Amino acid sequence: MHKVPFPLIIPIEEEKKIYKGYIPIHKQEYLIQVQLGPGGQLFGTKELNELIDNKKTLIENKLHEAKDIMTFLLEFKEIIEESITSESNKTTTFQPMSSKISHIYQELSIIGFDKVHYMSETMDEILFKIIYHELKVTLPSNYPFVPPQIIAYIPTQIESSLSIADIVNRHEQIIRQHQKLFDCLDDLDKHMRILEPEKPNRSDTWRKIALGHHCSLYLEITDPMSPFDKPQIRLFGSEKRVENLRKAWDHTFWDKEVALHVNLLNIFQLVPDEKQGQEDYTNTTDIECGICYSYKLENGEAPETILAAIQSKYNTEF
Repeated sequence: MHKVPFPLIIPIEEEKKIYKGYIPIHKQEYLIQVQLGPGGQLFGTKELNELIDNKKTLIENKLHEAKDIMTFLLEFKEIIEESITSESNKTTTFQPMSSKISHIYQELSIIGFDKVHYMSETMDEILFKIIYHELKVTLPSNYPFVPPQIIAYIPTQIESSLSIADIVNRHEQIIRQHQKLFDCLDDLDKHMRILEPEKPNRSDTWRKIALGHHCSLYLEITDPMSPFDKPQIRLFGSEKRVENLRKAWDHTFWDKEVALHVNLLNIFQLVPDEKQGQEDYTNTTDIECGICYSYKLENGEAPETILAAIQSKYNTEF
């Protein structure tokens, strides 16, 4: 098996012109970032820069001439080590982080660096992008003996694992399993007037939808694996209109073979959002309370409270 001379150096952008990681010099590891090519640059820790200082011109020339990262790093390492004459600049053991970082690098090699969207300098925070879905993994100081923390906006939780590769694989499986759900919600967002959430993420399996005449519908897909089943709903608006909407909901056939928005349009006799144009629902004749019937309050939030003084007369919530 081919051995990579600097396994802790990895590309940090798609064109593979900029690399970052740790380079061992006399058994001590230094953080380094290298950009190849004529406009190439090299960044390092204060300690590494002190070692480079008296060989700076030579190293810059080598950097601008370099065609690949490994060749440059081999030359760079040789130049620096030859320039070190004092034993005080050497250590006999690797820094404690080296084994941890090496382990992380091996895991990322298995996963594929193309899935790494961002990684912190100390490699303790990694953001993966998998099929347009983000997965954030935060590694504790004693990783891999303690599992990492996970943030993922998906409909179900991922069980943490000591293996980053296992976490990423499970995340990808969940995304593929719920693709119909995502397509279903995307379809709603495209065709209906969504009040909330304003910026839904993939863990949001609900929508609040404007129905017109200051009525709205809270819809939640209760079974993410069967997104075309009849969802759970709550209706908001005037008592008379909500009563009519409830009757339509209860007595109209729900067709699992068509998109959710098609069922909603059929049941409530609506038109798709893209055909509504600039219709102004504030001019309807049944507006007794401007607060209760507002889609949005002045602060941008949707109203949740029904005024007690007029609730029984005008407002009904299911």
